[in-house]
Amino acid sequence: MGRYSIHVLIALAMLGCGESDGAEGAEVADAALDGPDAADQGDPCHDTDGDGIADSLERNLEFQFHPDDGDDVPAESDLDSDGDGYSDAEERGDVPDACFPPADIDGDFVPDFLDQDSDGDGIPDAEEAEHGFDRTSPDTDRDGCPDPAELELDGCSDPTQMVLFRNCVQTVGHATFTWDGPGALSEAWLEIDYEVPVVPLEIRAAAVVPAGNAEVGGDRFLDVQPGTAITFSAMPVEFEAPPPGRLGDLRLLSGDGEVLDTGAVYVYGDAVCDVILI
Repeated sequence: MGRYSIHVLIALAMLGCGESDGAEGAEVADAALDGPDAADQGDPCHDTDGDGIADSLERNLEFQFHPDDGDDVPAESDLDSDGDGYSDAEERGDVPDACFPPADIDGDFVPDFLDQDSDGDGIPDAEEAEHGFDRTSPDTDRDGCPDPAELELDGCSDPTQMVLFRNCVQTVGHATFTWDGPGALSEAWLEIDYEVPVVPLEIRAAAVVPAGNAEVGGDRFLDVQPGTAITFSAMPVEFEAPPPGRLGDLRLLSGDGEVLDTGAVYVYGDAVCDVILI
């Protein structure tokens, strides 16, 4: 048994919602139906609270993820199962029927109607609206600065502050420094002084503005002319997201190790993507 990103949990939750082969499968489907009325109807997509999510699906998913909304009302009868102020009907997403797996925006395998942080940005859904943020997007205004950094880092206004956002696909961040001279800089590279134990980030030279004012040499820039903005990217060398918070300091170094400028690196996002591989 290994670990990988596969929708195993959702598939298991659907056992009570689809066609089953054999007596055992029929028993699973029957057990998932909500009460004698549903059993009489023979409807595997029976939906007691009318939120567009089948009772069997709600029951199985609630058993797996145990949301704490403080009301002790079972999900199949609760119009807001995670208590975040958004109804289950809204958080189910645009799905074809009640037996279809509900939306999971951040890909953490916890469906949004049971996830109190649907987009995985570290800001609870219940608080997103207070800041004018969209609970379905970790970067509401799509400017490249994650919502929590908009609050804590003044909208990512300092380009030397590298911001990485953890999600279930890739974690990558960027930092930009400007070389104003005097004269050309023969070599410039970036070093991270980590404050916490972490899988080291791989740093690459990413972009030059104006184009042609420096050469890209793997993890560094060469022959950087005055008035040039150089951008570095960083991402984990392994599929292991760094912990959230401030990781450490950035140092822009010359070829001989002189510190030319400094910055910092921060990590945001709450996505946890450990999934059982069967």
